Amino acid sequence: MSAPAFPQMGGRLRLARQAKGMSVRGLARAADVSASLISQIETGKTSPSVSTLYAITTALQISIE
Repeated sequence: MSAPAFPQMGGRLRLARQAKGMSVRGLARAADVSASLISQIETGKTSPSVSTLYAITTALQISIE
């Protein structure tokens, strides 16, 4: 099984979410995705599409970079 392309991304998104005081469900609602998807991204089980990553970073008010 290969490692995810961006193993740090999920952890960085989790830290940003926690810094904003958002729950997984709250972020999922704001980004219009499922809480399960947010959890899978944060744990590195899946990588988001560009549009999903954009929605998440917009909801967190952080740069996509």
